[in-house]
Amino acid sequence: MKKFGAQGARVLQRLIADGVIEIFDIPKARYSQRFEQYVEINNSFDGPINTGKVGQKVIDILKNRGMMKLSEVRTVTGASHPTVKLLIGRGYVRLMLRKCESDFRSGKLNENESMKSQETIELPGKSPLNLNGNIAVFIDKAVAGDGKMGSLVAGLDDAAMSRLAVYLARSAISRNFSVLFIFSNIDKIAEVAKLIRDDIGIKPIEIHANLSSSLRAESHARILHDRGPRIVLGTRAAAFTAFPGLKLMVLFGDGDYGMRETSSPAYNARDVVLKRSKLEGVPCTILSTVPSMESYSMAVGGELSLHISDELDKRMRNLGIRFLSKGNIFDEQSQGRLVSGELLEKVRSLVEGNESVLFFINRRGYAGFVRCSHCHKAVICDNCGYAMSLYKDDGLLICHACRSSKQYTHTCPLCSRGYLSPVGFGTQRMETELRKLFFDKKVLRLDSDLSGTAEREAELLVASGSPALIVGTQKLGTTRFVRLPKLIAIFGFDFMVNYPDFRCREDALRTLASLADRIEPSGSGESILIETSMEELPFYKNLQNFNLKSILDMELGERKIHSFPPYVEQLGIMLESLKPDVLLEAEEQLEGMLNKLSQIFDDISFYKLHTGTQEKSSGHQSRSFILSAHNIFKRSAEISGFLNSFQKTAGRDVKLSVNTDPSAFI
Repeated sequence: MKKFGAQGARVLQRLIADGVIEIFDIPKARYSQRFEQYVEINNSFDGPINTGKVGQKVIDILKNRGMMKLSEVRTVTGASHPTVKLLIGRGYVRLMLRKCESDFRSGKLNENESMKSQETIELPGKSPLNLNGNIAVFIDKAVAGDGKMGSLVAGLDDAAMSRLAVYLARSAISRNFSVLFIFSNIDKIAEVAKLIRDDIGIKPIEIHANLSSSLRAESHARILHDRGPRIVLGTRAAAFTAFPGLKLMVLFGDGDYGMRETSSPAYNARDVVLKRSKLEGVPCTILSTVPSMESYSMAVGGELSLHISDELDKRMRNLGIRFLSKGNIFDEQSQGRLVSGELLEKVRSLVEGNESVLFFINRRGYAGFVRCSHCHKAVICDNCGYAMSLYKDDGLLICHACRSSKQYTHTCPLCSRGYLSPVGFGTQRMETELRKLFFDKKVLRLDSDLSGTAEREAELLVASGSPALIVGTQKLGTTRFVRLPKLIAIFGFDFMVNYPDFRCREDALRTLASLADRIEPSGSGESILIETSMEELPFYKNLQNFNLKSILDMELGERKIHSFPPYVEQLGIMLESLKPDVLLEAEEQLEGMLNKLSQIFDDISFYKLHTGTQEKSSGHQSRSFILSAHNIFKRSAEISGFLNSFQKTAGRDVKLSVNTDPSAFI
């Protein structure tokens, strides 16, 4: 259009706006920005319409609405640009320029040419949702506000959460609402996006790290400028997205690790969403299998509406949980066997029936660490001070913290007199033993140590549905199985529920629920076997008679007794330095100043993390402290002033960092 000159361009614009000239490609020139692209039915077309399902949906909606903006056609129907271009090329529909919405508001555009309400969109449900009536009523009230700005639905399995996502999207569209869904992982976004496209016929807007910069920019532009309701699916960073007209926020799995950002600036997507809900007056719905104790505490306290589904309870009871005494297993491990005779007998019976079995071990490698038979010392990483794990097949000792490695030798590198022997076991050692015991069966390993090719091959074998013995870490809880295994054996669960983190049992329960979603009842006794040396632990007794509400209430009570979040707020303080003597002096100085701070404010307490000398790969050594108080963040001004004064006295040789999630320092 530039070659026509300014006067010719204005004449051409008027002809296009009046419908005298139709165009198929709109150049992105500044003089055409006052016009928008619209699509309408070509009434002069008399031939038979032969197009696909998506194209037919475009035509049906256009017949109902008369005219639609091109960007809205794509949002509502899920049609791609080639699909719309094909419809235009065959003459089914016409692409035209119309003056933008601002001109319509000023009265320059004929009201008959305006967009119809989004409420006229038909929303056919292609697949039954099979929602529990109580959940549906609760969700409808939550979407409408129900007098509260937030709601929590707990006890949902994976399939139920996906069904609820479709139900919420359909409910939002029917109310002409725009909704933001936030997920803890990208795989779930792809799954829910497909369900929404298939069931409702709407192509959601996606925002996540797997998109290129241009696609992310396009997604943000659609959120800002598209008319009508928008369905947006994103990861934790999407909680900060500018979203005009937002009417509902939905958080999937608020306690999942993927909701926490540990790098600076550290945040939790749950906290961001709840804060945004209050600031913007937008209702927030939290869907979770095992909710975070912070969300559950708010629900118990009346800040959130609460509904606990019985789906997880029923599933866990149908599967059945049995605890195997670790004492017998230890006796057999001393003879070189990891799998006890009792477990081996059950596995054999299932394998002979062409069924699959899962082995969960929350430890990668061949052994957790190696120890000298003479000096009894473990081999420690030179960079970060953690014990190095043994990878026997590779002949390496690898640090899981910084990924540095050493060559594995049988002679102790510290005393040169003893022999290094493996302590504990990981996925590689279990894989090795199963290959010996079941040499004629498929044995697969799923963990993050696999290369890309090996991981894809393992997942393809799992997807084929053929029976196999599958050893893995947390990846087992996210792997999709065509045929669900009949049994899972869990090792190292005692360590998970006694980890030095106040969230350890909450996280262990969440892991157990995700694993239970990947198996089905065997029909011959318990399907979940857990090796333990703590059979009398009250937490384990509650697991056997599984009731999610009672487990959450017990955990909440223990948090209150020990003054852990959510009853107190915590702040982590870390000191780092290249000079050990300077770090020691700064540590003593900070401890003295924290003593004074706790005397000034009676409810503030602190403790030092006794993790030994931690040395990072950069050469920095670190020391960490935890501050606790009921409302420590309301005193951010006083604490910031205190920390600034300490930094000035400590000097540049000491780096001070603060984290609202102290578990990042553990």
